[in-house]
Amino acid sequence: MPSSSRSRNPFVHAIVLVLGVARRERFRVALIGGFALPFHGIQRATGDVDFLADARGSAALHDALLAAGARCLHQGTDAANYARGTSRLSPVDFIFARRERALDMLRRAGNRLLRGARLRVPVVDAEALIGLKLQALVNAPSRRAREEADIQALFAAHRGSLNADLLRDYFVKRPADFIIGAEVPDQASLRVPQRVRDLDEFLAFLAQLEAVFGPIERRRQVTTGDHFLL
Repeated sequence: MPSSSRSRNPFVHAIVLVLGVARRERFRVALIGGFALPFHGIQRATGDVDFLADARGSAALHDALLAAGARCLHQGTDAANYARGTSRLSPVDFIFARRERALDMLRRAGNRLLRGARLRVPVVDAEALIGLKLQALVNAPSRRAREEADIQALFAAHRGSLNADLLRDYFVKRPADFIIGAEVPDQASLRVPQRVRDLDEFLAFLAQLEAVFGPIERRRQVTTGDHFLL
């Protein structure tokens, strides 16, 4: 992906900005959410970039995003959410790591290549993604169907290789044992999905995602729904 194209891609622009702030201020960040799933063999379209970030970097990230023209939708102890505003960025969401389980997720994150963008970015492991999605079931019940589908897909993609003890530790119900603080807002309440006006607009959006990831090779898995088409 040429540098000129990279600079125009809002997803790449957001990732580059966040990584630059983290390196400059010396704190850890890692991709989570929909942008982390392709690194684990699961493809799902997403309209924003989600990061797990060391809470020590929250102020620096906030200042950098506002300076770039992003608009803050929510800023709290446990999370922050930003809309595009007047910037060239995609929407960006942060969950801030303060507790030991979340900080350990950042320490375990590995650098992975965004092939389409020719960037290396830290990505959390599958256990961390499942743990965060388990907590999302509590924090955002309206997203239950999507979170459960992602968890099932992660189990299928990593069958037999997941750390069962770590997952048992994540499967807790007491707020004091949460991976992150309980005050993480449901993104749907902050950012209402925009209607797609026509097919060309949707295809242009998908092209932006493909420009970031490049072609993703993975084994074809037949799902329950596929059986009805056979």
